[in-house]
Amino acid sequence: MTTVFSAFEQTAASHSRRPFLLVYPEKAELTYATALERVGAIASRYRARGYGKGHRVALKLPNCPEFLLHFLALNSLAAAVVPLNPDYRPAELEYVLAHSGAGAVIDASSLDDPPPAGRACGADECALLYTSGTTGKPKGCLLSDFYFLNLGRRYAEEGGLCALHAGEERLITPLPLFHMNALAFSTTAMILTAGCIVQLDRFHRRPGGAMSRIPAPRSRTISASCRPSWPRMKIRFRGTGSASATARTPTRRTTPRSKSASASR
Repeated sequence: MTTVFSAFEQTAASHSRRPFLLVYPEKAELTYATALERVGAIASRYRARGYGKGHRVALKLPNCPEFLLHFLALNSLAAAVVPLNPDYRPAELEYVLAHSGAGAVIDASSLDDPPPAGRACGADECALLYTSGTTGKPKGCLLSDFYFLNLGRRYAEEGGLCALHAGEERLITPLPLFHMNALAFSTTAMILTAGCIVQLDRFHRRPGGAMSRIPAPRSRTISASCRPSWPRMKIRFRGTGSASATARTPTRRTTPRSKSASASR
């Protein structure tokens, strides 16, 4: 099990009837077996168009079942994905596409008929995710399959409020799939534990939104907001600066509040 797809394929073989993906508000549910069949069909179309190892493909899609299915299909071919914010302004989209070197863009109009593969760029990562660019140009983070799988394992082994039980979980997330939490943390953790991703189209703040219409499952349901602290991680940045950087994000606060702070609450 060295890739996200190989982990998915292994889970589908042993938990074929378990639900893998439930999408709201469309109410579309796919079992692991059905999803694997669809991923295989999608991968065949990409293979026929020349996609494979070394290619980088941009996914310009909203939160929808096709996003994860195309991600897994491309991963099975050793092609890297560049998840794009579908709300990018033209200048933002132009910059990310030029900087990433993506040879193709897959959107709603090309899901069933991808364009011929462009020139391979030597990509060897699982995904190239871009930061929001709030302090400058967005930075491209090269994330390997090893990185994805270890994030999922980290989540699965967290315990406590985030404890995951194999074959029992449904994880609700309104987060965008072009963000690493939904794509790497949540999705990979569910794959590794034969859980089900309940993927909302977006965050709904109004009462009666998508989350309120989700029926009570037979198994436990957890929210993506119940997220483990990030492990120490090594990220490669694609750009003109340093080739790699090591970051450590703060873990949960364990220091007890002072008596004065406690008394004021």
